[in-house]
Amino acid sequence: MIRISGIKLAIDRAELEIKERLLARLKIRDNELVDYSIFKRSIDARRREQIFFVYTVDAVVSNEQKVLSRFKEDKDIVVTPNLEYEYVVAGWRHWKTDRS
Repeated sequence: MIRISGIKLAIDRAELEIKERLLARLKIRDNELVDYSIFKRSIDARRREQIFFVYTVDAVVSNEQKVLSRFKEDKDIVVTPNLEYEYVVAGWRHWKTDRS
């Protein structure tokens, strides 16, 4: 999965244009995009007359390595990090000490 940050859209048409902007940003065709989900939506209200939503989107594409190789230098297009919780092993039975 690929994470794309910094997709900036006007508030009134944001949900309608996100797929088109995602395809243009990744430079892929519609049939190469398998699925996408919005990871984060922020508001850019630095100017009162121009308020935007700024999206971070996770996308599944048909040839992920090929797409990522085109954007090696782009910090806004990266592999989605693993966010699964990893349990911590705790307790004295798991300690490795010289004491017996």
